[in-house]
Amino acid sequence: MIFNNVTVLDSLDDKVYTEGKLNVFDAVIDASGYIVGDVNLDGVITAADSRLVLRYSSQSEIPNNVARVLSDIDNDDYITAADARLVLQMSSGIS
Repeated sequence: MIFNNVTVLDSLDDKVYTEGKLNVFDAVIDASGYIVGDVNLDGVITAADSRLVLRYSSQSEIPNNVARVLSDIDNDDYITAADARLVLQMSSGIS
């Protein structure tokens, strides 16, 4: 599970086994059974999760650490409207 949570870095290509840095926090989230995108932790990804991400992106509500990780869909360390759009796509089954 740890090796499935690697941030690939071109600078580490052919230098380390994983070709990137291990993201242990994401591995812990995976092991816990949390679902990325299920921000309200109700077991499904819906438009309600997208609304929460929008509130986090506008800073009208501050997420806890778990909600922050589950909201950052594009894994860029920022919660933005782009993440809310991705959650909405996940809820509707659109790729």
